[in-house]
Amino acid sequence: MKKVRLFWLITFLSFLSASAADTKLKPSDESVKKQLTDVIASQLAAFRQDDYAQAYSFAAAGIQRQFSRAAFEKMVKNEYPVIANSKSVRFGLVMDNGKEAVVIANVRGNGKQSAQYQYLLVFQDSQWRINGVYEVKPKGTVA
Repeated sequence: MKKVRLFWLITFLSFLSASAADTKLKPSDESVKKQLTDVIASQLAAFRQDDYAQAYSFAAAGIQRQFSRAAFEKMVKNEYPVIANSKSVRFGLVMDNGKEAVVIANVRGNGKQSAQYQYLLVFQDSQWRINGVYEVKPKGTVA
């Protein structure tokens, strides 16, 4: 469990350092914002339908190399239960540089469970793909 969280943290930090060295992220225009949020919403819909093959198709190539489809399903169910059982999503800040993007999503799960996530996306093969998800904990809480 800690290894998976460490993997996501390393992915997140690598993403940020690559973004800082490359073109800076800026608020996305409406068409890109829609593309980005549609990818996330589609993956969440696939999770709700227990269609992990479809959900896996939204993952970036690096994630697919790191996790088999079965390992991806297990990781999501064990490490991201709010995402695996989401009921709704509200999107916040959306930023990109044409190659990479960050989207803030407030996901509501079963019952009163909810969490805020930072989705990292990359533009691959002419489409946006999810390259990582990092839970954003409120200040003063421990992961």
